[in-house]
Amino acid sequence: MKLPFFIETDAKGAEWVVVAYESGDPRMIEVVEKRQNPHVMTAHYMTGLSAEVILAEKTIAQWRAKVDRLSGKLAKEIGEIYDVQIQALLLGIKGILNTKEKGRIGSRISKLKVPSVAKFANVLYTYVLQGFDIGKRSAADELKIDYDKTVPDNIRNTLRAREDAIADRHASDLVYLARITTLDNLYQNVTDKDILKMLMTEFDNFKSKKIPTISRHEPMNAFTIGRSYVADKRIIR
Repeated sequence: MKLPFFIETDAKGAEWVVVAYESGDPRMIEVVEKRQNPHVMTAHYMTGLSAEVILAEKTIAQWRAKVDRLSGKLAKEIGEIYDVQIQALLLGIKGILNTKEKGRIGSRISKLKVPSVAKFANVLYTYVLQGFDIGKRSAADELKIDYDKTVPDNIRNTLRAREDAIADRHASDLVYLARITTLDNLYQNVTDKDILKMLMTEFDNFKSKKIPTISRHEPMNAFTIGRSYVADKRIIR
């Protein structure tokens, strides 16, 4: 009785091996026989950059991809907070318009309080700390040194103050947008309902630009700070 048997093979990079020997290209064959990374070596031959530089660029790109994923999560979270904020503003403006005190509408809108400003700042701060941590890890990996997960107090305070300021400015921008949009249309031949629709459109446009910008920039800025912190600390040593 013949027993069945199985053969397992790893065909990773098989197309490169086949092409190398079929074409007879000496550099391709050298890559195969020295077990080098074909993608890195292709980039080396095309650009003239060393394999070490190309590998470093590839590695930093992988770390940046982590920050990009972080940015996507941040955009979702602060987008949800933004929706709560504009709903509150729309409700407040609706109440102001219903009073028919046309002469005081601008000043009353300016006094509206935007909710969840502290929550907006806290979410930003949480994510920029993660961005800073990814930056530190990437630099430690690149420099082949031990990774220290602590965040220095001065860095923590700087990031905290920055995100608080961004959240406050964001709230002020929303109130300003609400005020000018309302006043620009107040004495036109439009209804209060039309004004609220225009506000909703303006708020949606604002969200489509502002939220992605904040979500991309803040974690990446913290990532850069993290890398610089590790590099500067290494130089000082």
